[in-house]
Amino acid sequence: MEEAVYKFPFLSVAQVHSFSMDRPVSIIFGPDNMYWVVPDAVARELHRLGYQFCQ
Repeated sequence: MEEAVYKFPFLSVAQVHSFSMDRPVSIIFGPDNMYWVVPDAVARELHRLGYQFCQ
């Protein structure tokens, strides 16, 4: 399953982008020090692997 992952350097930009998505998404702080906007299905897997959710 290949899902789109959008990466942004600032949390506020990631939040604005997430508002325009047509499905539930999560924002995760990635190992590349970028904020990732990912579909919830992908977020669950990343969380299981130890990635951190942004609040």
